[in-house]
Amino acid sequence: MRPLTRALPLLVWIALGMILSWVSIYAFWFAVWTFHSVPAARACDAVGSFILTPARAVFRLAGADQTEIFFDPISFSGTNGLILGVLSYAAFRAIWKRPEA
Repeated sequence: MRPLTRALPLLVWIALGMILSWVSIYAFWFAVWTFHSVPAARACDAVGSFILTPARAVFRLAGADQTEIFFDPISFSGTNGLILGVLSYAAFRAIWKRPEA
């Protein structure tokens, strides 16, 4: 039963990170279609760019350029989702299993 209490939340965090990353890739277009305003589109683009920072750093270290995000968005969002999911899971475990004072 112990692996389910550790592996399942990790997989859920990774899946949520991947979904958030995929939405962040297309945040600018979602904002344009939804809000029809330049300030909203720029704000959503800024938030999306911030969320995608870990994968951009990894892909930059691997030698990819800035257009790689649009050539293969699934692997880009998967990489970013993995990074965000592991970091979120680590924070979740630190808060959830914190020893009582």
